[in-house]
Amino acid sequence: MGAAEPARPRTGAWRAVVHEIAWAAVRRGGGEHADLEWLPAVIEARLAHRVDLLERAGATEEEVTAARDELVEWAAELLGEQQPRRKRGALSRSAWPARLR
Repeated sequence: MGAAEPARPRTGAWRAVVHEIAWAAVRRGGGEHADLEWLPAVIEARLAHRVDLLERAGATEEEVTAARDELVEWAAELLGEQQPRRKRGALSRSAWPARLR
């Protein structure tokens, strides 16, 4: 892989990147810990598509970094859209007893 080509993370690193983006989005978007149950799957799908497009375009490392930052911002906005729908005081699924999940 040349210097101008983006590096697709290895499988283990891919999962770490997805969770890093999700955590950054939760912090930036005012999300809750329970959001980390569903948000990584949404981010993973969008990230896979984005990385594929960047690889096809021969993106630079700077462009890959910018795309990551854009993805964090997108996910934070997504969390912001979810905020009004939440009921205050409601328990997240992770707080329920295991037999009720």
